[in-house]
Formats: sequence, C-alpha cells, structure tokens
Amino acid sequence: MKEIDSLDWLMENAGPIIRWRTANELAPEILPFQRASLAGELLAAPLVQEWLGRLSLENFPAPLDSLDARALGWLGGKVHGSKAECLENVLGKLSEFGLRAGMAELDARMLPLMRIFRWRMDWQSDVAYQNAWETLVKSVFAWGLLRMGYLPDEPMKAWLLSHLQVCHKIARDRVYDIYADEADLVGLPKAWRGKPILKQEVMANYWLPYIHDLYVFANLPAALLDDSRRQMIRDLVEYILDPRFQALREGYGYAWIKERRTCYGWGWSPHLKDDATLVQRLELMAHFPRARQSPWFQESLQALEGFRTPEGRCRFPVRYLREAEGYYVSGNGMGLGENRRKLLNVEVESTFRMLKIQTYA
Repeated sequence: MKEIDSLDWLMENAGPIIRWRTANELAPEILPFQRASLAGELLAAPLVQEWLGRLSLENFPAPLDSLDARALGWLGGKVHGSKAECLENVLGKLSEFGLRAGMAELDARMLPLMRIFRWRMDWQSDVAYQNAWETLVKSVFAWGLLRMGYLPDEPMKAWLLSHLQVCHKIARDRVYDIYADEADLVGLPKAWRGKPILKQEVMANYWLPYIHDLYVFANLPAALLDDSRRQMIRDLVEYILDPRFQALREGYGYAWIKERRTCYGWGWSPHLKDDATLVQRLELMAHFPRARQSPWFQESLQALEGFRTPEGRCRFPVRYLREAEGYYVSGNGMGLGENRRKLLNVEVESTFRMLKIQTYA
C-alpha cells in the first residue's frame, strides 16, 4: 500500500487523536480550516480532556523559580512515579495525543512550567541526591515543553545547553566501568551488600544518562544546534548504542549516598530491547541520524515489517502498544484513543506508528 493510501485509510478509520496527528504530522498539505476542525475534535475528546485535567500544579506550596530542598521533594513526588497523575506520565500522554503549543487550554497549563528553569540551587550538602532530583524534574519538564512545540526562553536555553555539556562528558570519556569493587564498598550498609553499587568516582564526576535526557535532545530546536552541539549529541547516542553500555544493568544499579547512609536506585537508563518499549524507543531514536544507521534500529524496523497485513498496513502485537498505568518511559500509556478490542483499531494505531517512524528515515 502506498503511503498516500495509508494516510487516506487512517483519516477514514481512526478516531480524533490519530486523525489529528495524521493530518498535522504526516500530511503537511492540509488546509488551515481542516487543521482547525481536527484540532477542535481532538480537544473535545473526553480522553484528551481527562488527561489535560491532570496537568496541574494547583495548590503547590512554592513558586517553581524559588524552590528549596523540601519543596523540591514535594515537586519530585508530583512529577515522578507510576501513577497516571504523575506529571512525567501526563506529559508523555499529552505528547502522544499530539497536543501543540498555541492551543489555549494547553498553553495555560504548560507555560507556567517553564519558570522552573529560572531556578538554580547551589547545593551545599546532600549534593548527589538533590542534584539528581533537580535534574530529573527539569529534564521531564524540558522534554514535555519541547515535544509539544514550546520554544525555550533564555533561562531554559541556558539549562538545556548546560545539561548537554553535563551529559556529554561520560560519552566523551567513554566510561563503561561504573560499578564499585570490594575496596570501594567498605562501610556499605548490610542491606545493600551483593547489589550492583555505582562507583563513588563515577557518581561524583559524571551524569549517567536517563531516557529522559534522550527525549530532551531529540526535541532540541534547530536554532540551538550548531556543529559542536550536534556532535555532542552524536557522541552521546554512539555511547548508548555501544554494546558495552547496553550490557550494563538496566537502571544502572544503586547509588550509595553516604550522607544519607543508604542506597537509592539510579534508574531510567536508555536500554534498547525487544519488549514493551520497542515501538516507543524506535520512535524516539528515529530522531537521531546515528541511531537510524545502527544495526539495532535497522533490525528492529525489519522485525516490525513482519507485522504487515496483506493490504500493506501494520498490525503489531498489542504488547508493543501497551495502554496501562505505569511509567510512560517504560512503554506505558501508548494508547491513542482507539478501542483495542477491535483488530481494525489495533491496525489503525500500528499503521500510524509505522508511518511516523518512517518519516525520519
């Protein structure tokens, strides 16, 4: 089936979310009045309104541009977690729905998030723990804003470029030996013995890249990308694609925070596997030219080709399109409003996903 036929078929058979995304992202010739009509149908959809209602920091006790450690802890609990109400999952879902900057109802909820980049705390104690929380929250807000088309203001630009430098360091130095040996574990609490504990030196000198960081760099505005920054992103992608990185423990392991006398999981590593994250990770990695050239990407795309229907459309196993409560970056919340009990609708979602991945090729 030709791409143009697939687009027509999607417009005839899909619900409002996929119709909007098909027209807005895959059919640039769409007329303005058609775009406006489809956007109206999208925003009127009950599912979209339900998720928009979850995008809120109402009654949060501190301004985002003047947090302290306690307020950061509160904010971290609202942003990070597996519940549908956690903002990392809300931002992922609204991005999947194709909501865009300029939609008034979205702008009113998204633009206040940018204030967090005006805040920079110089932590004097508990540094590793607090820096991790600050970076996680800022990176989630950053990719949420960027994916939905918001252009960064000057404080956000400064954070994005600084964070790229921070993330690039481990790729520049090609650090794959990240686990502590016995000599480094003297005094480790008994409860954590036998666990994969990260080297103190690595924790002090490098940032282990999160999957969230890749979402940030996949969506950086072209105006921020000179040759040097493109090369840094390429280096980071090559570092992650390296078999030595992919052989690391998923989620990295545990950071021993001596100030707190305990260990914390230091997860959200960008591992690439044939599991529920496959289609989601292919869509993400398709943004990076170096990733598209990789054996992993080519082999994974070829595997998805095996799910073509006789008509040339796609019907993926539903495990690749998981719609369940859980961490968005773990492959949850992939549903686009279609009734999964009907094979036709699985075909609609799968065909759209395949066309979207192929737009980057």
